[in-house]
Amino acid sequence: MTELNSNNPILEMRVAFTTSEYKRLVNFYCKGLGIEPAVIWNNGQDQALVLNMGNATLEIFDEGQAETIFALNSALELIKKSGGEIVESYSQDTQDEK
Repeated sequence: MTELNSNNPILEMRVAFTTSEYKRLVNFYCKGLGIEPAVIWNNGQDQALVLNMGNATLEIFDEGQAETIFALNSALELIKKSGGEIVESYSQDTQDEK
């Protein structure tokens, strides 16, 4: 068993997954457990949402929305390989964690 390093405590957990049962999972977490979505994406066909649960974040993507995310990641890699610069924006909370 691995020992925890108290000098580097785990401060948050993020889990993201793709599902073919999107509506069923949203009903479970939102209606069943009463967790309010922090962010919802819906382009009329594809959907995703983010649930904040204290120091844990759960992201649920339907299969169509996941394809869009993976396409974006591929595009970012191509930009980097071609010498392009990617400028990232962070909230103040994120900056404080660094």
